[in-house]
Amino acid sequence: MIVDNILMRNVRNHVLTEIDFNSNVNVIYGKNGAGKTSILESISIGSLSKSFISCSDSNIISKGAEFYEVNIKSTNELDMKYYSKVKYELNLGKTISNSYGDNITPKELIGTIPLIILTPDYRIITSGSPQSRRDFVDRVLSQSNKVYLDEFLKFKKALKQRNSILLNNKLNNSYNSKNYYDEDLLDEWTKQFVNHSSELIFRRMNFVKEIQPYFSDFYSRVANNNESVTLEYIPNIILKNRELKDINSEEIFYEQSLDAIKDILEQTYDRLKYDEIKRGSTLFGPQKDEFLIKLNNNIAREFASQGQHKTLLISLKFAEFQYLKNKRNDTPVFLLDDIFSEIDSYRIGMVIELLRKNSSQIFITTTNPNQVREVFSTDNIKFIHIVDGVICYE
Repeated sequence: MIVDNILMRNVRNHVLTEIDFNSNVNVIYGKNGAGKTSILESISIGSLSKSFISCSDSNIISKGAEFYEVNIKSTNELDMKYYSKVKYELNLGKTISNSYGDNITPKELIGTIPLIILTPDYRIITSGSPQSRRDFVDRVLSQSNKVYLDEFLKFKKALKQRNSILLNNKLNNSYNSKNYYDEDLLDEWTKQFVNHSSELIFRRMNFVKEIQPYFSDFYSRVANNNESVTLEYIPNIILKNRELKDINSEEIFYEQSLDAIKDILEQTYDRLKYDEIKRGSTLFGPQKDEFLIKLNNNIAREFASQGQHKTLLISLKFAEFQYLKNKRNDTPVFLLDDIFSEIDSYRIGMVIELLRKNSSQIFITTTNPNQVREVFSTDNIKFIHIVDGVICYE
C-alpha cells in the first residue's frame, strides 16, 4: 500500500495541511512541537480510526475548533485507488467513510491500510507489563484478520458484562442470595465469554508459531550475532490449571484443538465460579494471558540490556511487517516516529535497508534531517519541513 496524499483539518496545530507523499521515503522534519508526529497520527487515524498515541479524540482537535478531519488517498498493490475519511466532532462523535461505504464502523476500516508503527513509546512491549504485549498481539491480529477483530470486540463485551454481574453481586454482599445473584444470567454471559475466549486463545497460539521464524531471523540480522530469541505464549488458563494441579488439561490444550480449549475454559469456570462471585470479578481468560520474550532462554524483561531491548523491539516490528505483508497480500506502510532519539545509526541503517528491500513506503520524523542523510543516500526521498503546523517550502 502507498499513501499518496493526506488532507488534515484541525489536527493539533495543523489547521489545514495537505501533503503529496513520495512512494518510497518521506522525511518529516522540524523542531519539537512543530507538528511532525501529528502527520503520522493522521495517517494512523485514517488507517486505524485512532491515533497511535493514547489520548482522547477531543484532545486532537486544534485549539478553538469544533472538529478534526483526516482524508487519505492511497494505492494498493494492484494499483487500485482507495480513500478514507475520518471526522470527529465535539458532541457528535466520529464518522468514518471509505471507498467501500459511508458511515462505517472502525472495525470495517482497520486493516484496509496495513500499518506498522515504531516509536520510542513502544519499548514497553519488550520491557513492560504483560498488557503491553497483549496489546501488541491484538493490534497485529486485528489488522491481519477481520474475524479476530470481531471476536475480540465480542470478547470485550462479554468480559464487561460478566464483570458487571459479578461486581454488582459483591457490592450487594449477597452471593448466597437468589435476590441478587442471577445464576442463569452469569452462565449465559460465561458461555459467550468462553466461546470468544477460545477463539482468541486458538488464534494467538497460531500467531506466535507463525511470527516466531520472522522474529528470530530479523533479530539475527539486526544484532549480527548468534543470540537466540523466542516469543512464547502462556495462556492464563494453563497457569490456572497448573495451580489446580490439572496436568491433563494442559496436555490437551497443546494439541491445539479449539474444542479442547473450550472444555478447559468451561472446567476452569466451574472450579472458580464461587471465588469469582466472592471477589466480584473474572479470574481467568485471555485478558490475563502472558507473552514472554526470551533472549538466550532468559526473560528479556528481566535480563536484556538497553541495547538488546532496542534490537528486540526493531526485530519484533519487522516480524510484524512480514507477518502482515503475507497475511494481507499488501505491503504495509511503515511509520518511524522520532527513532533517532532512541536508536543508533547502525540499527536505523539496518531498518531502512530492510524496508527498502521490501518496497515499503516509509515515513520518518526527526528534528535533524542530516541524521537521515548520514544513514543512507538521498535518492528517491522527499524531505518535508514543518514549522508550527505549516509546510515550509524551501
